Formats: sequence, C-alpha cells, structure tokens
Amino acid sequence: MYFLRSCPRLKNPEISLIETDFQCREQAVATQSIVFNISHTWHGSSRQLFGCIHDSIITTCGND
Repeated sequence: MYFLRSCPRLKNPEISLIETDFQCREQAVATQSIVFNISHTWHGSSRQLFGCIHDSIITTCGND
C-alpha cells in the first residue's frame, strides 16, 4: 500500500499505480525513488498524475 504525502488534492482512495513515468526516471534515479503514473477519479472525472514514490510514500505529484 502506498501513502499520499504532500499531495493534498489526491484524497480519493481509488488510486491505482500504473506504468512508470519515463519523464521522471532521471529524477527517480537521482533520489532513489520509484516513479509511477497514478490514475484516479475525482468527482467523476478521470485524471492522470504522476508521483515519485520513496519508501512507499508519494512525495511529489503533478499533472501528467
């Protein structure tokens, strides 16, 4: 299970991790984080965002 941090707008529990975000790969290597795309539904609208995950914590996120 992954926990959200510094990502207050992502409060929907229906969050699934999908493919690696290659645009963040260099950052992930530098910070020893795992970068995933995450998709979630917010008020009925599906959005794509990305998060950098370190120690099972999503520490950064933004619009993909």
